[in-house]
Amino acid sequence: MQLKQGKVLTELNSESLQDSIRRAIAKAEDLGSAVLLSYSQDWQCHDPLAFLADKSSPTQHQFYWKQANLVLAAAGVAAIVPDRDPNFDRFEIAKQFTRSFLLDAIVAGETKLGKLSPYALGGFAFHDLHPSPKLWYGFPRSMMFVPEWILQQHGQHQNLCCTLTVNHCVLPQDDLATITQLINRKFADLSVDRINPLNPISPNSIEISETSAGRKHSWEEMVAQAIDLIHQGKLEKIVLSRALDIVAQQDFNPFVVLAALQQSYPECVSFMVSCGDAVFLGATPELLLQFQGDLFQEANRRLSIRSNALAGSTGRGISLSEDRLMGDRLLNSKKDRLEHQIVVRSICDRLSNLGASISELPPPRLLKLFNVQHLHTPIIATLPNTHWLSAFDVLQQLHPTAAVGGEPSELALELLQKWESCDRGWYAAPIGWVNGNGTGAFAVGIRSGYLKGNKARIYAGAGIVTDSQVEAELKETNIKFAALLKALSTEN
Repeated sequence: MQLKQGKVLTELNSESLQDSIRRAIAKAEDLGSAVLLSYSQDWQCHDPLAFLADKSSPTQHQFYWKQANLVLAAAGVAAIVPDRDPNFDRFEIAKQFTRSFLLDAIVAGETKLGKLSPYALGGFAFHDLHPSPKLWYGFPRSMMFVPEWILQQHGQHQNLCCTLTVNHCVLPQDDLATITQLINRKFADLSVDRINPLNPISPNSIEISETSAGRKHSWEEMVAQAIDLIHQGKLEKIVLSRALDIVAQQDFNPFVVLAALQQSYPECVSFMVSCGDAVFLGATPELLLQFQGDLFQEANRRLSIRSNALAGSTGRGISLSEDRLMGDRLLNSKKDRLEHQIVVRSICDRLSNLGASISELPPPRLLKLFNVQHLHTPIIATLPNTHWLSAFDVLQQLHPTAAVGGEPSELALELLQKWESCDRGWYAAPIGWVNGNGTGAFAVGIRSGYLKGNKARIYAGAGIVTDSQVEAELKETNIKFAALLKALSTEN
């Protein structure tokens, strides 16, 4: 069965398009540098993930994000600043790139949502180091890019609104007719009547092995060492990760894998970032930073912030009564409440150090997912007199939180690099987007894996505190692995 979608709802306004190109060329001449032209149209699309699979190629950069009533699906590169130099601040590079291309962009095309600001998409590695090129091929310390095209879907059901934006970097010497032809051709290429849905039709047989390259101690022994350091008072918490290496009979289809994760975990942020045929994807319950800047006031600007503290986990019960009992035990667990409180405190302390005003915190609540439930506390804050681009500074201060690193952070990160056999790469790091409206969101890349061909590496972590028990922490990571293992066992 095929789905009818990917259809432009209105014809391109040739006069409007050419006028916007003229303005972009004039601005590029004035600035003496490239200027982003972002042209949008209303669009018809039922399944953005299937659309992305159909209209992009494995050689392109790809990005996908689904959170609540927002879906972003994008491919290609109009502008990119991959971070290759370890001597430069990777968050500052991302901020300056965003400033250069989003703030100076020429925005054109009318949609039901008005004029749409362009997006910069991407993410960061966990450590301030380049990930191993043998595993994390194509993934640098940080990478933000403006896509060649981006499909946006807002709302749901009867209130669904879909738009398509084509981006092009205009140079001072560019020709009006050539750029007009390029943009018209891109909209035409993306306009299709039918695409294939992402339905798995048979199981993909996989072989699983624990990642242990170069490790002197087992994961259980590392947990025991961590508990010993905590009892000595040197650590308060550390989050240790495991990784499983997967080899399948057939090459993985990342779109099918992500579709399976979305179906099982609709409450989570589904994400995918690809650099050529290497893909990092997952369904994460943890939102590191969501923000909205005030664009209309020069004086008294402020940045509104949300960050979710997520720590303390248990499984789901088979029956309603068992599930309720397990949730109550988690809410009243001294060990899990301590682990959760460390994360809440670390986020609040870092926001306070930036001068943020933090709203009164509610008590921890349960976040129930398909096979696991967590303690969860939303943290709402405001930064006064702050331009929205400072969100990158906030991101730098927050990452990594104690939910994925540890406390004290510096010692925990040192031990992670020393102990863990699996290069985290982009695992447990910020993945997300910003747009020219001063809005953005970055999730923590957990419940995730790296795919290339018929091989994959998936990750899971557990927070170790004073009352942690080795077997219980091992069981927790196995529960977290289950989501990816199930999704990887499907084949398109």
